[in-house]
Order: sequence, then C-alpha cells, then structure tokens
Amino acid sequence: ERLATKLLRGLEGLGYQINSPHETFRGSIINFSPGRNSPLRSISEIQSVLTEAQVGYMVRQPGVRLAPHVYNTDDEVEHVLEILKGSVGGEEPSRRLRHLRRATGV
Repeated sequence: ERLATKLLRGLEGLGYQINSPHETFRGSIINFSPGRNSPLRSISEIQSVLTEAQVGYMVRQPGVRLAPHVYNTDDEVEHVLEILKGSVGGEEPSRRLRHLRRATGV
C-alpha cells in the first residue's frame, strides 16, 4: 500500500482526478482521470503514453486503473509519474515492470 499511496499523492500533485476512495482503506488499486490542471487532458492521451512506455493499465470507468504491487519499486512508480507528466520520451521501462504489470492484468 506504500507504493499505491506514493502513486496516489504523485497523481494528485500532477493535477489528476483521483476516482478511487482514498480516505478509507482502498488497497493498491488507483483509478484516476484527467483533471483540470493535469498535463494529459484525456483518457486516450493517458492510454497512449502508458501503452508506448509498456506500462500495464486498464481502462475502468470512470478513468484509468493502475495497481502497483509489492514487486514494484519506488523508481518504477516515479517512472510512471514522469510518463504521466508527459516528459519522458523513449525511455525503456524495466523488464520487470512490463512483465509484472502485464502478468497481473493491471
């Protein structure tokens, strides 16, 4: 849950709308969507950058679902946040990040 909290706080800091309940226990699943001040302005833009970076995600109403797991690292969460800033181009994500997220269907 520590990595999910880091991801949630990072998304909030970037201006994304958090759709998951976060005042009560929510586990590691975070659903978010573009916010008024977020760098990416549509679900399709978010899908495009996450797909290009080979980060696993699911589109689940009302937004995009990410779910970090215990096997993920702080660096991987930070990398996803950089991607969602729209500022990372051409960086190859770690093999483990691609494998774990794809394997878990996140």
